[in-house]
Amino acid sequence: MKTVDKILQKHLITAIGKKNAHKIADNALFLEDLGMNSMLLISFFTNVIDELKVSIIEFSDTELTEIRSVLDLKTALYSKYSK
Repeated sequence: MKTVDKILQKHLITAIGKKNAHKIADNALFLEDLGMNSMLLISFFTNVIDELKVSIIEFSDTELTEIRSVLDLKTALYSKYSK
């Protein structure tokens, strides 16, 4: 879904300041590879789901704790956004 990808890219640029966010691999880990701390990750995630009009309550605690990479987040968002 291009909408999810574009919104993720936009907010990655804002969060980590990399203009070439579209080149970030899907397997990049938010904390380890992209250097996000937990507060930045929460802010990034919140901004993404707000723009997609997805509610945080649509995610289980397990889903939230398993989001470690760009691909993990894309997969979770695709399942919620397409509903």
